[in-house]
Amino acid sequence: MKIRIKGNSLRLRLTQTEINTFANKGTVTESIQFGLAPKDHLEYTLVSFDGEAIETEYETGKIVVKVPQQMAQVWTSSEQIGLSKNIPLGKNQVLAVLIEKDFQCMKPRVGEDESDHFPNPEV
Repeated sequence: MKIRIKGNSLRLRLTQTEINTFANKGTVTESIQFGLAPKDHLEYTLVSFDGEAIETEYETGKIVVKVPQQMAQVWTSSEQIGLSKNIPLGKNQVLAVLIEKDFQCMKPRVGEDESDHFPNPEV
């Protein structure tokens, strides 16, 4: 699962295997280590839950994106590419969340394995 953060936007992209894991277990987690200490990492998780709308949670070193179970089931079992939600933060700010299936690039890139990505519909 890839994560992209830019300003107040958060984007998660999942491979076919990760979509299957999410569909079957209701959760998928990835992490990145920034240093040698155990505290020097960031963990990000996508989880399905019994709710009405996409939500996020944050605590030091951990990002959780929560997707309603029914929405997750439809997304993982269909051709639907992604899910999105603008979450109001107050003070005229929003967090834009996008969760999508990871497609193969239009042109192959050297050193990048895209064998588990979804076939690009544009090719």
